[in-house]
Amino acid sequence: MDRCLDAFGWAEKSKLNGQLIGGSYHGCAVGCFIEGGAGGPRENARMQIEADGSIAVSVGSSAIGQGLETILSQIAADALALPMRQIRLLHGSTTLVQEGFGSFHSRSTVMGGSAILVAAEALLDEIRRSAAGRFGCRPADVQIADEYVEHGSVRLPLSEFAGLSVERTYHNRKHTYSYGSHAAHVALDPETGTVEILDYVSFEDVGRIINPDTLHGQVLGAVVQGLGSVFLEHLQYDENGQLLTGSLMDYSLPLATDFPRIRAFSFALRPSPNNPLGAKGAGEGGLIAVGGVIANAIAAALRPFNVEPRDLPLSPPRLWQLIENAKRVRALGDIRGATE
Repeated sequence: MDRCLDAFGWAEKSKLNGQLIGGSYHGCAVGCFIEGGAGGPRENARMQIEADGSIAVSVGSSAIGQGLETILSQIAADALALPMRQIRLLHGSTTLVQEGFGSFHSRSTVMGGSAILVAAEALLDEIRRSAAGRFGCRPADVQIADEYVEHGSVRLPLSEFAGLSVERTYHNRKHTYSYGSHAAHVALDPETGTVEILDYVSFEDVGRIINPDTLHGQVLGAVVQGLGSVFLEHLQYDENGQLLTGSLMDYSLPLATDFPRIRAFSFALRPSPNNPLGAKGAGEGGLIAVGGVIANAIAAALRPFNVEPRDLPLSPPRLWQLIENAKRVRALGDIRGATE
């Protein structure tokens, strides 16, 4: 991660801390994080050959915007050596499998994907046993390739084995741990308290990367979610406990134009030894470090005022007030010093 930060130019940018440039104070900060994932204790997957030769894959994991349909279909297709168009993924219902635990604790890919691997191996064994009975050979002599089941000169499509199904459970109580660093460069206008993100970069090792596009989108989205929490989002209540920010008219969410300069880099440096995929929970890593990194970058920018923000959100009015309070404290100190 040090080499990544060097590529970001951290050493040079950190020299700007507390400097007033173009009417704004500049600040840089870096933060490291660890993301625990793959909460157990188990997950189920079921596979069935359909009449058209496609494979219905049912899982206990649920899609909550993390690209689960794509990722788990990809895992199933690879495990069965089939094109993805032959996979039909089913999720989100307790009737699909005997037991399903769902998506939480960055577990859907690791636990659900590993359950699919176990089920795929069992389905291939079941196909070989069934085909061996038809071909009059040993299961080990049956070949499965290119959507066909073969022995010698006899070749049958997968649709001939429609109805074959298996369900398997993947057990695991060992967590995965993604890790990485975030760095931010901000410019703060002391007259308004407005903060501009000049550069934000995230580096993360996530073990084996199943789908780079869905991972990258998740990480970028998590960074934006974190920045929204830092600068915009705030639950406000009145003296009677009535929520005052209960709609998007009152509760601000980030727009694409709010944070245009975000970069995210994900690496497959250390595959997890705790599951057959080698994958780790990922996505939330884009969120974990944001609050601390931005608060420290703002503190670095406001070093001349001795301001250290400790509460979120870091909205312009709140930052402006912190600066004004610091100015008053400094002015009182100057007056006291002059009168002594």
